[in-house]
Amino acid sequence: MRITTNLARLEPHGSTLSPSPSSSSFLSLSAAEDSDFDVFDYSEYQLAKKPAISQLPITITNQPMPDGKKPSEYAGGKDRSLFDYLLNHVNSKGKPPLLLRPLAAFLTLFGIHGFGQTNCASCATAVAETFEKNVVHQAMPKLRGAGLMGIMNAPTQRDLSVSTLISTLEGLGKDDELNGVLAIHRPRRWQWLPGATQGHACNVIKYHNEDFIHFVDTQKKTNFEYHIDSIAEKHAEIRKFLGSIGDGGIDLYKKEFHADISKKAEASAPA
Repeated sequence: MRITTNLARLEPHGSTLSPSPSSSSFLSLSAAEDSDFDVFDYSEYQLAKKPAISQLPITITNQPMPDGKKPSEYAGGKDRSLFDYLLNHVNSKGKPPLLLRPLAAFLTLFGIHGFGQTNCASCATAVAETFEKNVVHQAMPKLRGAGLMGIMNAPTQRDLSVSTLISTLEGLGKDDELNGVLAIHRPRRWQWLPGATQGHACNVIKYHNEDFIHFVDTQKKTNFEYHIDSIAEKHAEIRKFLGSIGDGGIDLYKKEFHADISKKAEASAPA
């Protein structure tokens, strides 16, 4: 197992709030995008907690990174520096609300990134688009919540437990590839937390002709890598990475890999 992380063993906690009252098939964060992100408005916070707001069709528009490196320029899955590159660039401009910035800046000194930010859906879909289009995409830094529908297809699996997710990943063959987004629904009891959201989103990646599963969270700047044969032994570590999971479980979304990335991964595979 190889771990690349800036968290220094501290458990990553994503944005939190209860799952929507209905059995929603997508992650919907309970706030709206706001160009005046730096201004704290308590009435807006109260409004954000209402279910109707959580269902707003906010569109995620991740932007290609000017002069960004193409994933196909890396030696497929064998070059792990690609994930370091994504951790440093996908959410490089992400910021929490103004009142939380001093604490967020303090926590980064201890390797805790993404505190107070609510753009995890944009971060995760930016990674998925990066592998789909072979162009590094950057997340919307001031996004205050959005659903995955509209930028991702319908989830291929819903309401997964950690054990079921691991079983799904174990079933992947060497020739399989996965450009996945995980939508994690948080426990209902967390709804009272200030600035909480309904869930968190991150990525799970497997290259064609590779035996490793990559868990990537660009909002938290964390990347874990496990050999597919030993992933069942890492149940506790994976659960810690994903954080608390509510009744809605985990939804798995997928995008395709760009053909150039798949070819590069195949060419770099051992003979």
